[in-house]
Amino acid sequence: MGGVTAGREILLLRHAKSSWDSDVATDFERPLAARGRRAAPQMGRLLVQHKLVPDRVVSSPAVRAAQTVRLVVAELGIEEDAIVWDQRLYGASPADLARVMEENRYVARLLLVGHNPGFEDLVWDLGGATLEPEGGKFFPTASLAHIRWGDGGPVVLAVYRPRELEG
Repeated sequence: MGGVTAGREILLLRHAKSSWDSDVATDFERPLAARGRRAAPQMGRLLVQHKLVPDRVVSSPAVRAAQTVRLVVAELGIEEDAIVWDQRLYGASPADLARVMEENRYVARLLLVGHNPGFEDLVWDLGGATLEPEGGKFFPTASLAHIRWGDGGPVVLAVYRPRELEG
């Protein structure tokens, strides 16, 4: 991923658990389930606790991603009108995500909120496979990957999963 500045951080947050029982017409309109409405603020609090408040937030406009990011930024003290909505994050491939990151290359800490399989594939491709949980999904809903670019390229520092935070 050329053009990415050393020391830069990317936070990839998969939308929280969505409802499959809603009466919406399209996948894009699917809202959060109750579990998702609980997990999203939890991930926002994790960002605060780990001092990972982003400098810019870019999100998919799909309903479940939009609901997720609104709950997260409320925990961060970031105004909703600061969210950048980017249609490309809905159904984004790792290459699409790389383009969005490149366009935001001067942002020191960027939070992207979107969907699998693109988010999981990117984290996996950047070396996150070493952080695979025992007996669980690699990047389930509301998971957060913390990636830092060093002189040698990207390093996946952590993958946080809501179920691992419960306790």
